[in-house]
Amino acid sequence: MSRLKIKYKLWIIVGISLLSLILMELIFLVSLRSDLLEEKRIRTKNVVEAAYGNLKYFHGMAKEGKITEEEAQSKAKEIVKSLRYEGEEYFWINDMKAFMISHPYFELEGKDQSGLTDVKGKRIIVEFVEKVRGQREGFVDYFWKRPGSEAQIPKIAYVKGFEPWGWVVGSGTYVDDVERAFRSKAVKLGLITVLLTFVVAGISLMIARSITHPLAVIKEGMQHVADGDLRVERAEDKTRMQAEGTDEMVQLFSALHYMRKSLDSLVGQVQRSGIQVTSSTTEIAASARQLEATVAEQAASIREVTATAKEISTTSEGLMQTMVGVSETASQTAGMGEEGRSKLGRMQASMNEFITATNYISSKLGVINEKANKISGIVTTIDKISDQTNILSLNAAIEAEKAGEYGKGFSVVAREITRLSDQTAVATKDIEYMVKEMQSSVSSGVMEMDKFAESVCRGVEEVAAIGNQLGDIIDRVRRLGSQFETVTQGMHMQVEGAQQISEAMSQLSTAAEQTKDSLSEYKQVTEQLNLAVQTLQIEVSRFRLDRG
Repeated sequence: MSRLKIKYKLWIIVGISLLSLILMELIFLVSLRSDLLEEKRIRTKNVVEAAYGNLKYFHGMAKEGKITEEEAQSKAKEIVKSLRYEGEEYFWINDMKAFMISHPYFELEGKDQSGLTDVKGKRIIVEFVEKVRGQREGFVDYFWKRPGSEAQIPKIAYVKGFEPWGWVVGSGTYVDDVERAFRSKAVKLGLITVLLTFVVAGISLMIARSITHPLAVIKEGMQHVADGDLRVERAEDKTRMQAEGTDEMVQLFSALHYMRKSLDSLVGQVQRSGIQVTSSTTEIAASARQLEATVAEQAASIREVTATAKEISTTSEGLMQTMVGVSETASQTAGMGEEGRSKLGRMQASMNEFITATNYISSKLGVINEKANKISGIVTTIDKISDQTNILSLNAAIEAEKAGEYGKGFSVVAREITRLSDQTAVATKDIEYMVKEMQSSVSSGVMEMDKFAESVCRGVEEVAAIGNQLGDIIDRVRRLGSQFETVTQGMHMQVEGAQQISEAMSQLSTAAEQTKDSLSEYKQVTEQLNLAVQTLQIEVSRFRLDRG
């Protein structure tokens, strides 16, 4: 059915309606014929009941003794024999042995009619007797000739037994008039059906034309839309539509017209938005590439700082071990001073070791100070990179806002980059503070070591001349022990600072990796959006818009 045209579907509906009408007429005719026959049966039964009432009346008079039974039977026969209805229909009386007691046809009266048959071979009187014997009354169908004709036609009789006298009274009526009435009504209904068929066909043709012609115009317009032609329809199409279409069709055509205008506006807006989104994605992609280069530079700086921090940690541990050795040497020197001048030479040698250790410590502290200066420069570079990252993420967020719905993914990535940049700035400030603390500790240690070296040198030069001042030297050496403890504590703080710097560098490395991952997602989203915009522009480019 879906492949049929609308006009054929309308004709199918009309055909089904006409077939239904014909079927209803056939059912009506069958019911009509049955009703006509039933009417005949009821009328025949009623007249037989009336004749039967005469038999009962005269039988009652005989029972009351007003007349004899023979007189009653004779009067009843005469009256029943004289009764007529519908012009030619009559009554008869026979007994239970098929003997004809009374009949308008004299040739049948007073004779045994058990052998009387119709054209079908049915023994008519015997059938009457059997009906009364079995049911006391009822209808019997048979064939009988009409007066003045030799042809037998269908007839229906109603018979009823009168038990007191053993009689059967009955009457029959021809049913050919039922057939004539039935055929007459059937012909009339047939003519009405034919007339209705032509009327319905004409009206259906007009309705079909009023639907199919406007639909053809609408179909043509829809085909233009399907072909991508969204230009407003021609004025003659609208005029033809209003001239031929019904109200609903005009409304449908107006809806098509409005749909064309809406699609034209929508496709134009999509094309303009596509150009704007393409421009935005290009700018975003450029920002992403620049940001990726910045993050790569930042990662390299972080690796350099991490290596420097590890070197500082190693150097600080070595210095701390050296200071422990120096402290032990100072203790030994104090013990040697207690032994007296005999061991002054050994003390002088120990003082030389002090000078050597002091020079070594000073050189190492200089290395630490140099590394700390490098870290300070790198931290400054990272801080600048963090500021530049903030600026780039701000530009990316602005471009994502311009892209509208298409830039929601870029806005999320921009916020994530801003958060990572802020974390980097905070970590950089912490590192800068730690480096300054370390530089302060190193400067203090260098100053202390310089003082210590000067003291040791003076002690070595004066050791031969100040034998009597050995006690004072021992006290000074003991004081140097506390100074070495201070330097050792400073070295311990430097080791802790180096470890903290290493941890901060690990956090910066993790942040850099997260930034790289975010940039990778950022680039993927940008590429997907650019591909989607290109596909959308290709799709909408096939539409021809109304530029007038």
